[in-house]
Amino acid sequence: MAAGRSRTTATDERSALRGRANPNSAATEPRAARTPGPTSQGLPLFMFQEGRERKVEQAFRTMARLSGGAYARFDHHSAAQLAALLGAVARYAAGGRSSLLEYEQNSDSGVKLLLDQLK
Repeated sequence: MAAGRSRTTATDERSALRGRANPNSAATEPRAARTPGPTSQGLPLFMFQEGRERKVEQAFRTMARLSGGAYARFDHHSAAQLAALLGAVARYAAGGRSSLLEYEQNSDSGVKLLLDQLK
């Protein structure tokens, strides 16, 4: 997936959109913190950041918080971590918080991080 691109994530049986995920590489998208993010359209935004650029983190945390979503950071060596986070978003999109709670039982701490932020 290209860095900085918003990706619409999983749907339920009725094809109702439940969330959006936005993995982003701050290193390859330095303007990310200065440009408007995707509108949530009433959906929770799950913002994942590669790197440690402070302005990007602040923007992503704000977008996630205001939309009722969650923020997490991953590093460029952690493909497995990003896969787990995207899997968690897919679970949430397909079955809501209860599905994510079930998924947490068999996954890493990234899922707990998302759950702690979801309201």
